[in-house]
Amino acid sequence: MNIIKIEKIKKNFRNSSITSYLYILLKSNLKIKELSRNLKAYSILKKSKLFDEDYYLKRCPHLKESFISPMIYYMYYWFKEDENPSIGFDESYYLHKYPDVKKANINPLLHYILYGKVEERYPNKYEAILNSLPSKQKISIKVPSPNAKKTKWGDYHFAKSLKTSLEDMGYEVVIQPKEWYNKSDFDIDIVIVLRGLKKYFPKPQHYNIMWNISHPDIVATQEYDEYDLVFIASEKYAEKIKNKVNTSVYPLLQCTDPDVFYPKYSKEFENEILFVGNTRKVFRKIIQDILKTKHNFSVYGTGWKKFIPEKYIKKDFISNEKLFKAYSSCKILLNDHWEDMANNGFVSNRIFDGFASKAFIISDKVEGFEIFEDALVTYSNPNDLDEKIKHYLNNKTEKEEKAEKGYYIVIKNHTFKNRAEKMIEIVKKEIKLKT
Repeated sequence: MNIIKIEKIKKNFRNSSITSYLYILLKSNLKIKELSRNLKAYSILKKSKLFDEDYYLKRCPHLKESFISPMIYYMYYWFKEDENPSIGFDESYYLHKYPDVKKANINPLLHYILYGKVEERYPNKYEAILNSLPSKQKISIKVPSPNAKKTKWGDYHFAKSLKTSLEDMGYEVVIQPKEWYNKSDFDIDIVIVLRGLKKYFPKPQHYNIMWNISHPDIVATQEYDEYDLVFIASEKYAEKIKNKVNTSVYPLLQCTDPDVFYPKYSKEFENEILFVGNTRKVFRKIIQDILKTKHNFSVYGTGWKKFIPEKYIKKDFISNEKLFKAYSSCKILLNDHWEDMANNGFVSNRIFDGFASKAFIISDKVEGFEIFEDALVTYSNPNDLDEKIKHYLNNKTEKEEKAEKGYYIVIKNHTFKNRAEKMIEIVKKEIKLKT
C-alpha cells in the first residue's frame, strides 16, 4: 500500500462522522448532558464557517498525522495549540472580552456557537465594532500623563475633549493615564493612544489606534505597525509614514474644543503681546526673536527665569479653564513649534485654540498652514516679526478681520467633534475592508 493511499485512508477516517461521534461519546464519560451539548456543538460547528480546517491545519500541521478530526481535536484540545480556528473567530479576544468564559474553562468557540451568539457576544474585535451599537462599545483613551489629576498636562485636556465628543456619539469612554497596564481594560473595545512622549504596548484583544499628535522624532517606524490603525497630526508626515509601514495611516490634524475655547474678554488677562508655553529647558526661538525687538510681552510658563528678565514672566502656570480668557484678551498671541514638529508639518494645537478664542496670531512658519488661508500671520526673522507686530497693532480692523476669519475656519472644520466623527468613519471603513 503506497503512502498516498495511507494518507487518503487517514483523511477519510479523520473526517468520518461516525469516528467523530464515537470520540464525542467516549470523551463525554457517559454524562448525558455533556454528550448532548457536544453533539449539538459539533453539528452546528460543522455547518458554520467558524472552523476552517485548512486554516487550522496550516497552523497545526502535525495534526495531519493524527487519526482525530481537526475539528474534534479543536473542540477538546484547543488550549494546547493556542491557535484560532479560523480568521473569523479570535480566541484571545473572546476570552479577554468575556472573562466568565475563561473562568468556566470552556472552549471559547463552542461557547460562542451554543450561547454567545444568542447573547449578542462577538467572535472578534472587528465584528464587535462594526455591528454593535456605539452605546455597547467602550473606548479607552490612553494618555501619557502620570495620573488623571495631572491637569497641567496638555494631553490630558486633549483627551477630555475627545472623550466628550465620542460620548456625544453614544460611546462609553474612559481616560486611562500612564497606569496603562492594568486589568481594568478587559472590557475595552477600542483603545486610542495619544502618542506624544511615551510609548504604549498595544494588547491584541483591543482595536488599537495611535493618534500621533506630537514629537514624531521619538516614534520608531516599526512602532506604527503595532497598531490596527494610525492617525498622524500632519498631512506631510502621514504621507511619508504610510509608504513605510503595513498598517493604514491617515492624516488627522489637531483641533479645538469650542466649549472650552471661545471668545471672552477679561481685564485680568489683558496683555498686548502674549506667549503661553513651557521652556522644557530650551530657549524657544520666538522668545529669542521678540527679545531682539523693543516690544513688551507677557509669558505664562515654567522654566523662563533662566532665559528672560523676570518682568516678562506673568506666572509659571495658567489653568486650561482660564486659558481661553488669556487668548481672547491679548492683542497679539505668539506661537511657535518644537523643531521636530515644525520640520514634519505638525500644526500646533495653540493655533486652533487661539483662533477658537478669536485671538490674532503670529507664528513661525510650518507646512500645513494653508488650512487657515490668510487668517494666520507668519514671520521669518526678528526684523520681520518686529514689522508685523507694529503693522497689526496700528491696523486694528485688519487684525480683527483675520482673527474673525480664523475663528470661523476653526469652528467649522477643526473641532474635536469633526475629528471624532472622522476617526469613527475611518475605523468602520477599515474594518469593512478586513471582514
